[in-house]
Amino acid sequence: MVLYEPAAMAVYEPTVQNALRKFRLTDEDGRLVQCVLKQEGAGPKLSGDVIDRFAAGDMTPEHQWFEWMLHQSAGGDKARANSNQIQAQIKARFITERVNGFTDEDTGQYRAPVPQAEAEARWAAKEQRFTDLLTCAGQDTVAKLGAYGFYRNWPGNPHDRIYEKVLEAVTHFLKLYDKVLEMNDELERDGKDPLGTTPDTIPTVEDMNKITSKVERYFASKVARDDIRVAPWKSEKWIYNDDHVTAVAPLTYAAAVKYGWDAWSFANREKFDAALEKESTYGSDSWKAAISRGLMYVYLRFNTPVPRWIARSGGKSEVLQLTQLALQINTTEMQALDTDSLIVYDEEGRDTMRVADVKNMIRAEPTREDDPQDADMPIKRGPNVYTSADEAEKVIAHLDMALAEIVEWARTFDVKSIKADMMTLD
Repeated sequence: MVLYEPAAMAVYEPTVQNALRKFRLTDEDGRLVQCVLKQEGAGPKLSGDVIDRFAAGDMTPEHQWFEWMLHQSAGGDKARANSNQIQAQIKARFITERVNGFTDEDTGQYRAPVPQAEAEARWAAKEQRFTDLLTCAGQDTVAKLGAYGFYRNWPGNPHDRIYEKVLEAVTHFLKLYDKVLEMNDELERDGKDPLGTTPDTIPTVEDMNKITSKVERYFASKVARDDIRVAPWKSEKWIYNDDHVTAVAPLTYAAAVKYGWDAWSFANREKFDAALEKESTYGSDSWKAAISRGLMYVYLRFNTPVPRWIARSGGKSEVLQLTQLALQINTTEMQALDTDSLIVYDEEGRDTMRVADVKNMIRAEPTREDDPQDADMPIKRGPNVYTSADEAEKVIAHLDMALAEIVEWARTFDVKSIKADMMTLD
């Protein structure tokens, strides 16, 4: 261990030197203040190694964050308040003992009571000594009392490694600083409060980390919104596409929303926007939850008329149809797909149908009668879209061609290309 001699001079930039002097880590001549610790013996109150690391980590031209780093490393506002409270307690005890009389712990000698005014005068004479002890204290006092001050060596208190946390927070923040300013411009344009950018606007290390987290998420969300990749197949963006049916497999949450239907939880635009805004999306990101369970989706869109029905929800009614469907596929069963038994999400968001049920609805359309429950409805589903079985079978034939292509695609598809977490940058 290198011990710093009292005569040693530490050479730092003026801003750094001023901060060291303010925190009583160097004397007026720039020498590192020494102290003797019970376990480590003689040496500087704060080692030159710690100072050098902090100075190197503050990449600003005038080391504007160096003093902030020292303050946080000394325990921040919380430890400073604790030191003030400790000193107030010491003062109260000091005066009470002298007014009432006490036995000196060091000498064992009994001290007779003195008047209140004299007790207070004695405290005033010694107050600076206690202030010096509790303000920017050394390691032993910090460890014993939780006072505002410094451990001698890196990484600080071994229980919280505060020096490491401070340096990591500042280094990360400064690397993102330009993006913080860019985000603030957009926040202010939208009438929102800007993020802190100066030492006096960021009270704690935790607050700084929250800012960097918000900035990273903000810009990652921008990337996520534009990431609308779908699974390519045979040099095309669609797995299948003709005049009757289009099949597409989204690979990202944004793509699931762009090509999907709002009634599907994994393609709902409001849920997508909400997930982008939240730092934690636990329980609210249906796309991530589904992909994490080994599920994926292939969307089917009919480009030709298909059966319609009247849906009732929340006291409202609307006409829906088979136009937008989503096939749910278990990625662990890609080699043995039974297409007719695949779960199908319809425009109501229901997952109670299978592909076989879709085909049956199409086949039943030419002769389907109106639902008696719809007689008093203000809206009607309209006429049957097919007048013959041949028309229905033609649509089913194109659906089967799309399904066959989906099976062929699925057997070569790399499920790892599906992006479950929208905030992960590839």
